[in-house]
Amino acid sequence: MTRPTPAFSALSALLLSAWLAGCASSAPPPRFYRLPLDTPTAATLAPAATPRPGAWLLQLPVRMPEYLERDALWLPTGGSDLTPLPDQRWAEPLREAVPRLLRHDLAQLLGNDKVWSGSAPTGVAVAGTLKLELLALEATPERNGVRLSARWSLVDPLNKQPPQVGQADLLAPSAGPAPGQLVDAHRLALWQLAQQLARGLP
Repeated sequence: MTRPTPAFSALSALLLSAWLAGCASSAPPPRFYRLPLDTPTAATLAPAATPRPGAWLLQLPVRMPEYLERDALWLPTGGSDLTPLPDQRWAEPLREAVPRLLRHDLAQLLGNDKVWSGSAPTGVAVAGTLKLELLALEATPERNGVRLSARWSLVDPLNKQPPQVGQADLLAPSAGPAPGQLVDAHRLALWQLAQQLARGLP
């Protein structure tokens, strides 16, 4: 049997590399999305809250499932299965976007000086700490909305009152099944969560 010459082997390797590079370059680049700071246009502002003494701290980090730590947009496909939407990515990790937007929304509902994240400025009286955990934040299998499930506790910093606990199960409608429309529904779900939290703060 005749063995291929070194020149032939080198040419074959070069052609294979070129073919693989061509396949890679034909793949569409990922598209990145961010959750906007502005309140969703489809949302309504809750009635003005009664002024409260002191401020609330949103404890960081906000706990969330491991799959939300990844940059993919996820879609349930039945049962417990999840699949990432092809080439659709978050531009900012949700572990950073979620607390930032919740603090923004709660400040709109309660007053800018009433909600802080991480720590409060010197001289600000702290009424309590809000500990939040996201259990789910994902599009519905039909792509007609986004489901958000969360639970939280409100902790008295002086331990004079037992922690108050609450839970939310929300469904924010989407204007359509496109990824950008589902991103808008994610933002609406966070706004709805902020409204429910604001109503529950003592």
